[in-house]
Amino acid sequence: MKRQERRGLKIGVSVLLGISLGIFFHVRAPEAAQVKRVEHKTTEFGAGDLVILPDLDAPMDTTKSFILQYAEVDLLMDYGVRAKAEYGGEGSGMFSSYFEDIATLNVVRLKASDTEYSVTGTVRNSMVEFSDGAKVFTGLSSVASDKYNRTIILPESVNLSKSFPLYTTRGIVMQADETETQFFKMTFVNSTALKIERYRLPTATGYTAAPVMSVQWQVVELTDDAIVHN
Repeated sequence: MKRQERRGLKIGVSVLLGISLGIFFHVRAPEAAQVKRVEHKTTEFGAGDLVILPDLDAPMDTTKSFILQYAEVDLLMDYGVRAKAEYGGEGSGMFSSYFEDIATLNVVRLKASDTEYSVTGTVRNSMVEFSDGAKVFTGLSSVASDKYNRTIILPESVNLSKSFPLYTTRGIVMQADETETQFFKMTFVNSTALKIERYRLPTATGYTAAPVMSVQWQVVELTDDAIVHN
């Protein structure tokens, strides 16, 4: 009786093993966008620094990688409130980050040459690289002082239900009473065009001309098994 039980147990284990191997070798390849790695980089700016080029830990495929940036600055509003018209304080706290090449990050700001009107800052970047299932397009656009918006034609069509834009800005003249000129909205006009729209041009009593703004933009498309809601 015991031999029969052992024999039955062996048969049961063999069947389960066969089913498991069958599932393993016939399962469909995953369709979701696959993150290869995420790298975090902190960059410290002195009052006189304009651009810093941190090395990446390892090269990245920049056509499948995007950057998330967060910046902290010291005493920005104090300088902005008392800044002269030709300087401005907010510009010293506005940074852009992009890939200089596959192994180097470029972190940059525009600021007055007089360091009295500049500030120290900390810029934290997270670089997300995909192994597959993603495409990233990047570019730099300048918005003139009298312009509300720019329309950018993308290198190729994107699926709007799987895509989203990111941006950072920098400019040299920013007044504390006219900060609406530094904010932008990013929308897709259609599958091949991105619209960069300034919140508004300055109209306050203490009018100063809107600054020329540099907008560093990214468009990320998750090509597999993703839905983006706007």
